[in-house]
Amino acid sequence: MARGTRAMTERVFKEWARDTATTIGASDEANNQLYVAALSAGHTGDHGAWRQLSGLMGRDMLVRLNRASDPEHAVDGIQTLRRAGDVTALKLAVRRLGDDGPAIAVRTAGESVDLQRSTRTTLTADLEFLKVGGVSSTWRPRIAPLTGLPSGLISPSRSSSSSRAEGQSPSRR
Repeated sequence: MARGTRAMTERVFKEWARDTATTIGASDEANNQLYVAALSAGHTGDHGAWRQLSGLMGRDMLVRLNRASDPEHAVDGIQTLRRAGDVTALKLAVRRLGDDGPAIAVRTAGESVDLQRSTRTTLTADLEFLKVGGVSSTWRPRIAPLTGLPSGLISPSRSSSSSRAEGQSPSRR
């Protein structure tokens, strides 16, 4: 882990200092070291270390981006933070991407959030993501409006009146 964080810090500092040196044939040391450490933590069952290292990988993916970057790279970073349950970094990243771009990455990542498949690790991050990033256009609540009951438990008179109000026939609902 120490080598991965050192490599990440070195790279970020060189970018900040506008280092113009070019290295030919170098590997992505930060990503590789963090990935190996997270993989090892996962295999040994150290969930806390896996979460921490995965969160660092997600942050590392995102600090390299600018508004002209490929949105898929930003989606990967967001998803990594979300899976790691790194709520603090996820909120900051979603705000930054929403403000500076590529903002489409927030919507794309939001479309893959399924709260019914959330885990103990991802649930808080998923909820915060939806709160900060907004809800995707394809997401629909599975709870009946105003009743708090699952949609199958609504009385027929209630469901037909609410579907008429929405301009749909009861059979299409």
